[in-house]
Amino acid sequence: MIRQVDPLISFPATDVARAVRFYTEVLGCEVALEVPDAFYVFRLPEGSQFLGVHAHDGPLPPVAQQGTWIWLRVDAIAPVRERFAAQGVRLLGEPRDLGPGWEQLFLDSEGNVLRLYEALD
Repeated sequence: MIRQVDPLISFPATDVARAVRFYTEVLGCEVALEVPDAFYVFRLPEGSQFLGVHAHDGPLPPVAQQGTWIWLRVDAIAPVRERFAAQGVRLLGEPRDLGPGWEQLFLDSEGNVLRLYEALD
């Protein structure tokens, strides 16, 4: 039976090279594993967690139909939001109060929805 959820999350990419640039240059990740033009695993800038991208043919579902929610925890949303805006990252709306923290939705280079999360510690 299922023992656990693997901590690696991989997003579809219609242009893998563009996605690699986004995850390394914008998010500051480092490539941990690569299968050129097919699959990349990135180590997050802090900690020991990973994200991946995999080659995908065809269009991604529209933003409103993407059902998997991923939060990337940050110390403060405001400075990351500013940096993303300066880099041309598409921010979706304004930061939202979730009760225990704030979230800011944004799109990666491929149109996948990701969320920044700032906890109210």
